[in-house]
Amino acid sequence: MNPFERTAMLITLMRQLAEVMARQSEIVRRLRLDGLADLVEEQRLLTDAVERELLAFRACPQAAGELPEATRQELERELRSLRGTFRGNARTMATARSIMEGLLRELRRSCAAGSPGRGAEVIPVAFDRQV
Repeated sequence: MNPFERTAMLITLMRQLAEVMARQSEIVRRLRLDGLADLVEEQRLLTDAVERELLAFRACPQAAGELPEATRQELERELRSLRGTFRGNARTMATARSIMEGLLRELRRSCAAGSPGRGAEVIPVAFDRQV
């Protein structure tokens, strides 16, 4: 694969990975977990592919030197954008985790506070907000 083709492949993979992470974040924000497992697997595969292509790209620095300046700049923009997407996705996942852990704590507290012989207290829960 020539340097231009390798760069085009890398940029395409990074864009696909960013799209998967955006869909993943949206699913979590909406608290609609159906399809999340498939996206996590797709994210893993794309992350592995991006890593392989980056390693191959970096293994041959003279190839990067053969690329037009505009192509190198586009690659750099895509790398920065992907880093931002990773950070945003991590924030979304951390927020979702924090919310779920808080909900579990409240459920445990509620169950522990139940009257002896009456069982656990049932509390209404509604998920009508986005994360």
